[in-house]
Amino acid sequence: NFDTILEPGAPTLPNGIVVFDETFDTEPNEWTLTNLGVFDEYTPRDWTWTEDVPEGGSGGAFYAIDSPTLGNCHQNDDDQSGVMHLDSPPIALPDATRPVLVFNHYVATEKRVDGGNLKISVNGGPFEVVPSGAFLFNPYNDVLRLPQWNDNPMAGEEAFVGTNATTYRGSWGQSQVHLGDLARGGDTIVLRFDFGTDGCNGQDGWYVDDVRLTMEPKQRDGARRVTP
Repeated sequence: NFDTILEPGAPTLPNGIVVFDETFDTEPNEWTLTNLGVFDEYTPRDWTWTEDVPEGGSGGAFYAIDSPTLGNCHQNDDDQSGVMHLDSPPIALPDATRPVLVFNHYVATEKRVDGGNLKISVNGGPFEVVPSGAFLFNPYNDVLRLPQWNDNPMAGEEAFVGTNATTYRGSWGQSQVHLGDLARGGDTIVLRFDFGTDGCNGQDGWYVDDVRLTMEPKQRDGARRVTP
């Protein structure tokens, strides 16, 4: 028995209108991949689609690398601090209440300095971090170290970070997110999975699979959350 970043046994959600469903079993072409480095020596790299997923996964998934060998954290030499963006196609929300997002993922990163989170753009607006309070199950487990100790462009943001206790690995779990305080029926949204790193010393990375968005007809009470 040991603590895991992602708790297994996600609760069953009420049936709703399926607005968006992406299994990644085949390589999709509607998602947008971009990246941004901090220093001039940054080597551009994007999320990649892969069928080589960790134990417990199935089919394909998108993968953001957290390389243990890339970079040396020395600015103007080989500091590889940067962020990779994985953006969904635009999703039009029908006139219904309570948009709920679920996604399966696996995370194994350098603790406190590398990690990933979920962002949302509504009606073409700027991307904003979906806060931990919006998660019904398996929220972020930590906050990335502040900029004075971390060159990760996502420094200071809530994120999924680290590895399972007593291991250098992660495990699969499902996060469930209520987006109703951020978007509503009639809006068009874009989901962004962001993964940021400092300049060196990674672990494995973040795998994201089975992204589904539904519009549920009424409020659900008694949601479970993992305590970070």
